[in-house]
Amino acid sequence: WDVKKISHYSTNDNVFKMKSEYGSTDAPNGENKTSEGSESEKILDYDELVEEIGEFGLFQKIACLLLWFPAAAGGIHVLMYSFTGLEPSSFRCDIPVNCNSTGYNGYIPENDEIKQSCSYFEAKAGDDGMCQQMSDTIISCPNGPYIFDNFEFEETTITRFSVLCENESFFHNVAFTGSAYMVGLMIGSFVTGYCSDKFGRKLAILVCILVSSIASLVGSFMPDYWSYLALRILTASGSVGLFNESFTLTVELMGSKEIVKWMPWITYKNLLGNTIQIPYAIGETILGIFAIFIRDYVTLQWVMSVVCFIQIPVWFFLPESPRWLLSKGKTEEARALMMRMAKRNGKNIDLSQHVIKKPEVDDSKKQAELGVADLFKTKDILIITIVMFFCWPIITMGYFGLGLSMTQLGGNIFVSFILGALVEIPGYLLCMFLIDVWGRKPFFVSCLLVTGVSCIGAGFMEVGTARTAVALTGKLLAAGNFSVVYMYTAEIYPTIIRNTAIGSCSMVARIGGISAPYIALYLPKVMTELPMLILGGSSLVGGLMAFALPETLGSKLPEKMEDVKEMKKNSKPMWSCVKPQTMD
Repeated sequence: WDVKKISHYSTNDNVFKMKSEYGSTDAPNGENKTSEGSESEKILDYDELVEEIGEFGLFQKIACLLLWFPAAAGGIHVLMYSFTGLEPSSFRCDIPVNCNSTGYNGYIPENDEIKQSCSYFEAKAGDDGMCQQMSDTIISCPNGPYIFDNFEFEETTITRFSVLCENESFFHNVAFTGSAYMVGLMIGSFVTGYCSDKFGRKLAILVCILVSSIASLVGSFMPDYWSYLALRILTASGSVGLFNESFTLTVELMGSKEIVKWMPWITYKNLLGNTIQIPYAIGETILGIFAIFIRDYVTLQWVMSVVCFIQIPVWFFLPESPRWLLSKGKTEEARALMMRMAKRNGKNIDLSQHVIKKPEVDDSKKQAELGVADLFKTKDILIITIVMFFCWPIITMGYFGLGLSMTQLGGNIFVSFILGALVEIPGYLLCMFLIDVWGRKPFFVSCLLVTGVSCIGAGFMEVGTARTAVALTGKLLAAGNFSVVYMYTAEIYPTIIRNTAIGSCSMVARIGGISAPYIALYLPKVMTELPMLILGGSSLVGGLMAFALPETLGSKLPEKMEDVKEMKKNSKPMWSCVKPQTMD
C-alpha cells in the first residue's frame, strides 16, 4: 500500500479548520490575480501570509507557552473534587458518653462494612474508662458527630456536610456532585463556544478565567451541600473553556506547513495541537502535590483558586486570533496584529495595502443541508455512526472514570493521583508519534482494548503496587484515545455532514462523562471490583466494535457520502505501518 503524501489536519475543538481558498499559495505577499488576470490585488489572508510572518517564530512560541497557564488551570478544576469530596473509608459514631470507644464491640456495621458504622448499642463508661454496652437500645447518628480512623484529610465536604449514613441519597452524595460538574462542562461548552465565535478567543478566555476562578474561590466557603454543588456547576461552566479556547487559539496562531526537523512527518501545528494537552495533566499534578501538604478541603480549594488567578496577568499578554479577526472583517486589528507578529519574528513585511477579500460563493455547488437523521441513512455511514455513538461515551467514561478512581485504588492516594495525572503525558505523545505512521484505526482500537484488559485486570487484583501500575497503564491509553478521537471522527465523516457528526458524537459522549462519577465513586460501595470491571468491559466492547471503522491515514478527506465507501475500500492493512514522508 503506497502513500504518496500524508495529509495533516488539525482540529479547532471539534471543527476542522479547512484551508482558505482565496488564491494561489505561490503568490508573494498574499498577491492574487484578479479574474481578468491583468492586475494583482493584495489579500489580507493569514493562510497566505503566515509563511512570511513566520509559522513558528518567537511570537507564536511565547503565545503558545502562555496558553499553557489556562490549560493547566482547567486540569486543576476538573479533579478538585477528588480531594475536596474524598470519602472516609472508616468512620463510627462519636459516643457522647465520657468513655473511650476504641474497640467498642457495640457498633453496628453499615451495609456489611465493618469499618463504617452509623449506629451503636447504648453504652456506658466502664471502670477502666472504656465504653461498655449498657442495653439493646440502638442509637443512630445520621448527622454525626463521627470519629474518622486513618482519614487522610482533616475535613472534606463529605465530613463537613455529613453526606454519610442516612443523609446519603442518590442526589445527596459524592457521585452526584461529580456528575453535576460534568453537566456544568456541557453547559459551558455551548456558552463559551458561542462567546468565542461571537466576541473573540481572547475575551472568551478572560470570561472563563473569571467565572471558574471566582466560582471556585467562593465555593470553598459555602456553608452547605447544595450551595457548594451550585458553585461547582458554575466552576465547570467556566473551566471547560480554559482548555478549549487555549487549544483553539494555539492551532489558529500556527501555520500548517513548517515541519519539526527531527520528526519530518509532523508539522508544528500538529505538535502544538497535541502538546497543549500536557499542561492539563500538569495542572492535575500540581493539585495532587498541594493536597499532600494541605489536608483541609476549604484551605486546599481556596489556595488552588488563588493560584488560578495567576492567569489574569498572563491574559494581558495573549494575542487575539488573527483568523478570527479576519473572519469578522476587522481589517485594521488583523493588519496590526499580523505586522506585530512579523516584527517579533524578525520578519520585515508591509501589509498596509492588503485588504480582506470575501470568498465567492458558487450557488451551483450548494448542497442540501443535512441533519442528524442523515447519519443513519447509508449503510457505511450507519455502521460508523453506531460504532462512534458507542465509543465516544466509552472513551469519555474511561478517561474521567479512571481519573476519579485514582484515589480509590488503595495505598497512598496522593502518589496514585499524581502518577495518574503524569501518565497522561506519554499517552498524548504516543498519539502524536504513532497516528501518522501506524494509522488512526490501529491506535484507536489498541487503546480501547489495552485499556479494557488493564481495567479488568486491576479489578481482580489485590490492593498494592501491581494493581496501581496496571490501572495506570489503562489511564495512559485512555488519555491517548481521548486525544485522537476528535481527529479520527472528523476525518471519517464526509464534509457535508462532518460538523453534525462531531457535534452529535460530542453530545452522546456526555452520557459517559456524567455516569463516570457514579461508576468510580458510588459503585465501590456495592462491589469493590465493579467500577474497574465496568470500565474495562465497556472498553473491550468498544475496541471490538471499532474494528468495523475504516482507516483514514493517507486518504483524502471525504467530501460526499459516496467517498466513505471508497475510503474503506482503499484503507491500508490494519496492522501495517506507513513510512513517514517529509512534507514539502
